[in-house]
Amino acid sequence: MPAFVPPMLPTPADAVPDGDDWLHELLYDGERLQIVVEAGVVRAFDTAGRDCTDRFPRVIEAGRRLGVSELVLDGVLVVQDAAGRPDRAALDDAIADAPERLVFVAFDLLHDGRDLRARPIEARRDLLEELIGSDDPSRAIRFGAHVEGGGPAFLAAVAGLGLPGIVSKRVGSRYRSGPAPDWRVTRAPASQDESGGDPAAAGPKPIPGTARGPAGEPSYKKPKLPEKAALIDYYRRLAPLVLRFAGRRPLNLFRCTAGYCFFQRNRNHPASGNAFGPPVRFLPIAQKNGRTEDYLWIDSEAGIVACAAAEAIEFHGWGSPVDQVERPDRIAFDLDPGEGTGFPEVRTAAFTMHRVLGELGLASFPLLSGGKGVHVVVPLTPSSEWPEVRAFAHKICAVLAEAEPQLYTIALPKSERKGRIFLDYLRNQRSATAILPYSLRARPGAPVAAPVSWDELDAIPRASRFTIADAALLLKRARSRALKGWGEAEQFLPRLA
Repeated sequence: MPAFVPPMLPTPADAVPDGDDWLHELLYDGERLQIVVEAGVVRAFDTAGRDCTDRFPRVIEAGRRLGVSELVLDGVLVVQDAAGRPDRAALDDAIADAPERLVFVAFDLLHDGRDLRARPIEARRDLLEELIGSDDPSRAIRFGAHVEGGGPAFLAAVAGLGLPGIVSKRVGSRYRSGPAPDWRVTRAPASQDESGGDPAAAGPKPIPGTARGPAGEPSYKKPKLPEKAALIDYYRRLAPLVLRFAGRRPLNLFRCTAGYCFFQRNRNHPASGNAFGPPVRFLPIAQKNGRTEDYLWIDSEAGIVACAAAEAIEFHGWGSPVDQVERPDRIAFDLDPGEGTGFPEVRTAAFTMHRVLGELGLASFPLLSGGKGVHVVVPLTPSSEWPEVRAFAHKICAVLAEAEPQLYTIALPKSERKGRIFLDYLRNQRSATAILPYSLRARPGAPVAAPVSWDELDAIPRASRFTIADAALLLKRARSRALKGWGEAEQFLPRLA
């Protein structure tokens, strides 16, 4: 029996798989662990295979009480709030000071004296439930329940409870270490909005090198990127430009370390340890769930470089400044091409959006995303609050989608975007983020999210036109007449009929 089994990892999904051939479980906001019993000795391992037995004595004791000599359980360590929901923010404190609050939620059984990995998921879970028994709130090891079929309705119910999302597992699937399409993680809408940005590549992996294993936080295989020194040098040279747009606003950093990439949404998601000190600053912001989280922000070029030194590749920002968090100072319309749609169609959509906004008296500016699309950025004088700004962005996109449904859509499932441009208005709500100008993208070749003018957009061949190799050109362009005043306008949100 192996002492540790590299975990099976769900791949991110844009929509919940539907049908009766899927089981759906909660996406627990905690720290993923394996509980291993070998010759009656109980140990715990994190996702990187590191022995962490001494940290969780209550869970280890519960493992002994199972009365088995050989066992491998896969699951998540959580702390529950008063309503019984996982409370990730309280987990670190509980590990240190209140171990009696720790609960290990088991969702898979890999060994019980027999290697069960080749058996179907439903058979493994039947054996797991038989081993652990019914849910007893006094136990430190509990069975993680699931539902069969009805994935979209289950996700809606989970979102209504303020939980992060669900994990869907294909009926009949075997346990295979590493990223697996038979397991899919779908974030609840609010959680998707908080994450911000589009990752460089699919396939979540455990993230070595962080202070805690970010269980519940999706992570991605690191693409081929330039050396760290080159990335830091880029941000050192471009720091004045990056700071102009990233400065004094809550940030969401996409970090790549030890072969993996992940979103640093705030100090604790995932736990950042000592990765960020001065000149990176933190702002406590109240969440909808009642918690307060510390969000990163910077106000100096040194802060830009410090983030790069912490292996931040991408800078994503809230749509509001730190001194007026509830009043956005920009709108970002993300024009994302669906399958079978090329960049010429994206350019046309951007010009259409520019015209519509202009008819409402709003100046707007095109930003190459560095991926496949274009962001149309509308600066605002902070006055309107988030609900009004979101409603405005939604209305603009919905009107365009209704007027030309063969060209545009606001439907979230990727299956409904084929041959059309997805008009993403969801970046314009509280805690949502968008890629910031002059940020690198964690993609092969390290393209740049680059400002361009409306006059030159029509001749630009792709959204990844500029890369890290164009640092000198980007600095020169920023001083050009074409980009003078890019992203600047004193204007207020108009009222729509």
